[in-house]
Amino acid sequence: MGQKASKKEPERGSRFYEEQRFEEAIEDWKSIISKKSSVNDKFTLYGQICRSYLDIGNTADALDFAKKQMELANNQNKDIMKSEAFFHLAICNEMISEFSKSIAFCRNSLQIVESENPLEGYLHLCMGNSFVGLSEFRKAWTSYKRAEETFESSRDHQLEILVNTKLGMMFTMLKDFDTGVEYIYKAWNIVSQLKDNDPNIKYRRLVGACLAVPYRNTGKYKDSSDLTEDAMKVAMLYNDIVVQVKCMVLFADIHRSRGDNERSIPRYESALSLLEQIGDRVGQADVLLGMAKAHKNMSDPEQAIQLSTKALDIAKKIGNKLQMLRCHAILKFLYFETRDTTLSSRHHTLVKQLADETDLYCSVCDQLMGKEAETLIVLFCGHFTHARCTISRLHHTCVICERKPNIDVYKTLIDD
Repeated sequence: MGQKASKKEPERGSRFYEEQRFEEAIEDWKSIISKKSSVNDKFTLYGQICRSYLDIGNTADALDFAKKQMELANNQNKDIMKSEAFFHLAICNEMISEFSKSIAFCRNSLQIVESENPLEGYLHLCMGNSFVGLSEFRKAWTSYKRAEETFESSRDHQLEILVNTKLGMMFTMLKDFDTGVEYIYKAWNIVSQLKDNDPNIKYRRLVGACLAVPYRNTGKYKDSSDLTEDAMKVAMLYNDIVVQVKCMVLFADIHRSRGDNERSIPRYESALSLLEQIGDRVGQADVLLGMAKAHKNMSDPEQAIQLSTKALDIAKKIGNKLQMLRCHAILKFLYFETRDTTLSSRHHTLVKQLADETDLYCSVCDQLMGKEAETLIVLFCGHFTHARCTISRLHHTCVICERKPNIDVYKTLIDD
């Protein structure tokens, strides 16, 4: 009788998880850990609990259980266990903006199990996310494409959804909104066709919130608001703090874009509080910069300078060069407005320096990418360039690394 009940307990937790009742799944799994004599069973439960905590944005507890997994893996000295534990440590560190640690953990996981690693695609995805966090876009592109190869060969829809969404967000970050929408819409087409009992249905709210970002940037405020409202409702239903905070920032950005700066400030402040709770420092810097822009629009340069400086401090600590560049750019403008030409000039110099370090100058026209909305192309070597600049250099090498570009990409561009 007791054995039958014990067998049903993990199934109950799994059922809760499939129903997106993540907190109930966590409590159920935690209640049976002490009853497990098998190390493998405990290891599996630690991993399930870690992922569930990540689903609700509790990175601190998720990290604790990832460490418990690693402790068991080291005691057993099993490579496959170590690989999974490193993977969970990588995701946790990515979420708290410890990007260098995340990349190192991903590489450790891949090195331990080099062939037929079941997590290979997700490890490359995690590395891509972390490289974006460090503004190393060439390396991010390479990692995402390797993850793409995995889902194309394995038909892993979950990985396909996440990779396309993250690629779309990367291009949106670089202000190539058309390509951003194109990638995110691939993910949206998948999640829109899922049935309610599909385990990947939980990504619909995430993809919807991400699709709202380039829509907002291109002035499609109604579409952006509708997607954000839908995502927010479902995120609140399932206590998904990660998506909730994305929606709160989006609402604030929409208000600011429409000129309703005063209304945006409380939204930003609420989002900032949650981002601090999650440990998402990239998000914190983004929100502080959004608040700075709102205060600039309200002719309050002193407050805008304070907020931009706070955002810059966070960006420096996590090593996000694109965020640092954008903080310096707004500070350059603000100090010029307040007639402090010395500080304005200093920030202008740092903008140029950071642009060089992030390879954000087009290899053809030498203009800064990501400053204006424009379509970008990724060369065969992984460097980014303006789409308008590539046709004239079809048979030329990349100026940055002297490798030939992918001619097929340009042929498609011309044919279109």
